[in-house]
This record gives sequence, structure tokens and C-alpha cells, in this order.
Amino acid sequence: MALMLVLSISAHTLYFSLERAQKEQQLMLERSTKLLVNLAIASVTPLLTRDYSAAEKLLLLSAYSDETRSLNIFDRVGHPISQVIHVSGKPAEAVFDIRTVVPPTGPTTQHFWLDAQGNKLDSINFVWKAHRLVIWHALDGYGFAGSLQAEISTENLKSDLVHIVLDGALAATIFIAFSVTLLLLYLRRPIATIRASAKFASEMTRRLGEKMPDFKGPQEIESLVTSLNDTSLWLYAKEMSVTAANQRLEAVFSNISDALLTINADDSIESANRAARELFGREKHELIGLSITELLPEWPEMAAAEQTDKQFIETRAITKDGHRFPADVTISRFTLHGQPYRILVARDITQRKKIEEAMRQARDVAENANRMKSEFLANMSHEIRTPMNGIIGMTELVLETELDAEQREYLDMAHSSAHHLLTIINDILDFSKIEAGKLSISNTTFQLADLLQETMRGLALRAKEKSLDLTLTIAPDVPDTIHADPVRIRQVLTNLIGNAIKFTGSGTVSVDVDRAGCGQAHCLHICVTDTGIGIAPEKLTTVFDAFTQADGSITRNFGGTGLGLTISRKLVELMGGQIWVESKLGLGSRFHLKLHYQPDDTSEMATEPVPKPPPSSNKALKILLAEDNAVNRKLALALLDKLGHQTTVVEDGDQAIAAFAPGRFDLILMDIMMPRVDGLTAIARIRESERGQNSTKTADTSSSVPIIALTAHALEGDRERFLALGANGHVAKPIRFEELKSAIQAAVNPVSSQTGDAA
Repeated sequence: MALMLVLSISAHTLYFSLERAQKEQQLMLERSTKLLVNLAIASVTPLLTRDYSAAEKLLLLSAYSDETRSLNIFDRVGHPISQVIHVSGKPAEAVFDIRTVVPPTGPTTQHFWLDAQGNKLDSINFVWKAHRLVIWHALDGYGFAGSLQAEISTENLKSDLVHIVLDGALAATIFIAFSVTLLLLYLRRPIATIRASAKFASEMTRRLGEKMPDFKGPQEIESLVTSLNDTSLWLYAKEMSVTAANQRLEAVFSNISDALLTINADDSIESANRAARELFGREKHELIGLSITELLPEWPEMAAAEQTDKQFIETRAITKDGHRFPADVTISRFTLHGQPYRILVARDITQRKKIEEAMRQARDVAENANRMKSEFLANMSHEIRTPMNGIIGMTELVLETELDAEQREYLDMAHSSAHHLLTIINDILDFSKIEAGKLSISNTTFQLADLLQETMRGLALRAKEKSLDLTLTIAPDVPDTIHADPVRIRQVLTNLIGNAIKFTGSGTVSVDVDRAGCGQAHCLHICVTDTGIGIAPEKLTTVFDAFTQADGSITRNFGGTGLGLTISRKLVELMGGQIWVESKLGLGSRFHLKLHYQPDDTSEMATEPVPKPPPSSNKALKILLAEDNAVNRKLALALLDKLGHQTTVVEDGDQAIAAFAPGRFDLILMDIMMPRVDGLTAIARIRESERGQNSTKTADTSSSVPIIALTAHALEGDRERFLALGANGHVAKPIRFEELKSAIQAAVNPVSSQTGDAA
């Protein structure tokens, strides 16, 4: 501010000094010009009358000024007429000089600046090296052909200019000194405050929280003091916050339950928490600077394999005393001041490994128990189905004989009870297969209407016995042919319709098939409605649970295991569908199915010719029957006799192997569960014998005798297992006449069977 003030005053003083010098120069020119004009007016008359002495007197009178050095009158050709010389400090005197000059042409009055040597200067304005000023005034305008000349000294002008500059400099100096003094006096307090602020700012790191005295004055300095005080308080609060955060971080770092280590780029430990010291059995000073490989021998491989910012590794760690233990290690990378670091979190997983081992053993035990359960179910299936085969088969044979009404009634009741017991067994086995995850869905193309009608026909007798109206309604937009699992759909519908018939005393049971409520393109909606006893609202959410029925009295009044709806729900879910129920107690129930299917490509079916099956063979076959159960042997013999076949009977696998000879039999019916040598072993030995006879590597050749497995096993995958081990077909017990007939036809004439299936 002082410098700007000095420069401003100096510039102002210089400006006014130059302006005054210009005015002095202008005044000198005006005085000199006016002198010549007056002298021209006064001297023109003597000159016209050639009174040159009078003219000279006028020149002497006019040369009184100290700055005038000479006054001259020249004629038109530049010859001097009269000359007066004035030396400073002396009176003017007339002189005569014969020199000739050339008067300037042009304007009446002209002036020129000359240096000390008399040389004309280019500038029309005064310059410091100008020694004198020469002014010419033409007299032509007054009637005399000639000119007046005056020479004016610049000494007085220079002296005046020097005084002007000196006076200006003195005034400027005085004014500057006074102004700066006032400025310094005015700024003394703000400057002191600024100095104090600078000192306060430099010492702020050790004076956080302190404040400067409040300042009232210039707004900028007041704002500076306020900002410094606010900054001091803000930094103090931040430092307290950072200190508290560091203390919390240190507390967390020290008390975290997992070992926490910081590793630098040289694989050396830079920090370790208390858990790390306890885990590795080393003090803090022992860990700091220690190579991480001393704790984790596999560290080089772990670091080399590092690909991401975070790794989760299971490795082996070593304590100070050399004890090795399994550890979970998490490695995270970060950069600090341009240097790479890793944070390592380690945890002893010895207990977890023990638990995992215990769980592995428990899993093995569970799997073994599940395997034993499956074996138990298979054995139970065999043990129950074997006598059931005899009961149902023999009952059917007796029902085909001549009986009186009472005997037929008793046998019908026994036959119905046997089938009911078989249904319960099938439900339990299906539920077990579902729970074990061994039940699969097998999709195929079939006629939907045929399936529905056959299912309804199978249940019509039960509805008729209770005088119920059993109806089926199929909407027009339902496709004729679909691709899904017909066996499981039939099983679900049989359960739902059978339940509806069982729990309906009078009225109707209706089945409606449409596409209502299907949001997807390929979807069926099936609704089974009855007018039966209904279900209480609080039981609607549990009717699909296993071993659950809406009322405890239902089991007493209607029987059943409570598995039908559970199996139905599981099957529907396996097929990707939904099942739900709407019911009111005493007003009946509505069970809804929503099933998804794949559309059938009818165009391909229409364009491809359907081969006709060749006529089946009805000739008598020579059959070897291997069955250890006497009742089942008698039943099988009776069924085979009805078909007109010749049967040789053996009681176990050894006898079957002994009785077999290539070409002796057209077909073998082999029971699977037999004492000593079971059916699968007997099949394997027979196939081995055939391979020896044919000298080939395959068992299933055109010369191999067809073998049908007879078994009470009904678990998922049994049929496939039997076929893979050399059987050509499979008939489950209880043996049904039509099923046995079809299996024999398929075994002895596989081409005919396949063609018929395709048709």
C-alpha cells in the first residue's frame, strides 16, 4: 500500500511538473511572439520611410528582457538592416554584421530551437539540449519586404524548469512522508494482528483448541482471525475424533478374536495383535520383523498364487514350539504411501476339522442307514408282495371257478382287501422313494383323453357301489396329445378321485379338465369336485402333510395311511406343477391341479407312416420257471397253463442253472429273491454259459434265451438294474395275468412289441 501510494504521488507530481514546464515554454513563446508582433507594428513606418535609426532605437528599446539575446531586421534577400545584441548582465547595443541569412518561407511567424553550436533541432517543442529559440516574423503583411528575427535564450526557461522539478520533488517527498506515516499509524494495529495471526497459525499444531483475541476492524482481518479460531477449534475436534478412532481401532485390533498381522513387501511382519501373539505363542517383539514364512511355511506358494485383492486359503501354521495346526487364512492387499502391504487374518480350525470329521462320519452313518433302509424296504417289499401275490392270484383263480353267491361274496371281499393292502404298501414305498429322492419323472407322448377315460373306468365300479355319479368333462381347447408322464398323472388322479369317492356318501364326483387360470401356453387345469364330508378350514393347510388326515376318526371310518395326498403333492411338484384344495366342512371339496406339459408335434406324426405290427405268435412255449415260494409256483403254473405253455419248474437258482441248456427252453421266468443262488446270479451264469457257447462278447444275441425277472422288488430303478444284468423283461408281484401275457409276448417277439408300442 505504501509503495502504491508513493508511486501515485510521484506520478501525480511528475504530471503536474511536466504540465507546468509546458506552460512555461508556451508562455515564453507567447511573450516572444507578442514582442515581435508589437515591434513589427512599431517599426514598419520607420522602415517604409527608410528611417533605419528609428527602427534601431525601437530594437534597442525592445531588447530589455534578460532572455532576449538579439533582435534583427532583414530585407527580403536576407541582408541585415538593423541588429541589436543583448548580453546577459549588460545593456543592449546595436551592431552591424554583413552576414546574409535566408529567411524562412511560409507562415508569418515561425520558431526554431537551436543547440549550443547553432544547429537546428528537429523538435518543434523544447528539449533540454536546446540553447536558444529563434523566432521569425514576416513584415510583408505590413507593406515592407523583409523579416524580423529574435533570438531568445533558454537559460531562464531551464532554470524555471529545474525549480519546478525541485519544488515538485520536495512537495512529493513531504506528502509521501506524511501519507506513509499516517498509513503506518493506521495499519499498525491490523499489521500487529496479522503478525499475531501468522505466529498463531505457525504454532497451531501445538496450540489446537486455543483462540486469538477477537478483532474489530477491517473486515478481511476480522474474517482472518475468525477463520483461524474456527480452524483451531475444528482441528482440535478432528484430532480428538482421530485420537478416539485410533483408540477404538487399537482396541479392536488388540481384542479381535482372530489373529491379525500386517505384512510388508519384504514378507516381514510389521504389526500383530494380541490374538496373533496367543495363536503363534510369540511375544510382540518376537513377531515384529519376523518373516511370515516362519509362521506359514506355505506362504511363498500362497503369495505366488495370489490373483485377487482377497484370498481365502486353508493351510498349516506353526507355533513357536513347532506345533503345527490347520488354519484358515484370509489375505487382503492394500497400498500405503506407494508401498504394497497385506493384511493377514488367521484362525485355528482344529475344532472345526474335528467337527467336520465327525459330520463326515455321521454322514457316512446316515448314508449307510439310508442304504440299509432301502435294503429293508426292498426286502419288506419282497416279503409282503410274495404272499400278496399268492393271495391275489389264487383269489382271482378261484373267482373264475363255479361258486355260489356266498362264496363269491367272501372271495370278492378277500380280493378287495388284498388290493387295499397292496395300495397301502405301494403308498409307503412311493413315499419312501420320494423322501430318498429316488423317484424320477419319465415323459412320453400319449393321448390325454384316453388316459382320463381309462382312469375313470378303473374307478367307476367303486363309484357305482356307492351310487355316486362319476362324470368327466374335457374343455374343447384341451389338446388331444401331450408330452408328459402319464403314469404319474394317472397315479395322482387315481388318488384324488379315489379319495373323493371314499369321502362322499351321496351325490357326485366330477372331474373337469380345462385351461382356466393357466398363464402359460402349455398348461392344464384339472379340478376334482365332490359333495362329500369336506375339510375344516384349520385343516386345509395340513391335508398334504405326511401321515395326516383331516380328522382322527377318518382313519377309523374310512381307512388309509394319510400318504395319498402327500405323494400326490410330491409327484405334482416333481412334474413342475401345483396342487391346492378348496373346501367347506359338510359341503364337499375341490382339488385343483395345474400341470405343465410339452406340446406334441402332430405334423411329424401325421407325415411319418405308422408301421403295422406283425401278428403275435400264439404257439405254445417251453418255459423254465424258477420260483422258491410254493404258492407263487402254483399261481404261475396256473397262469401259464391258461396261456397254453409247457412249464418246467425249479425251486432255486442252482436248479435253474442245472436245468438250463441252450435251445432247451423258449423262455425263462426267474424269481430274483431265492435261497442259496439268487435270480441275478443265476441270470449271470446263464448268460456266461451262452457266451461260451456262442464265443461272443455280448450276452444279448439272437441265440440268447429271453429271461423275465419275477420280483417283489418295486423300488425305483429295479427294472433298469435287472435289464442291465441280463434280463429281457420284468414283472412285479403280485403277478397280473395280462401283464404276464404282455411281458412274455415282448420277450419272445421284441420287434413286434416295439412296433406295437410305437403304434
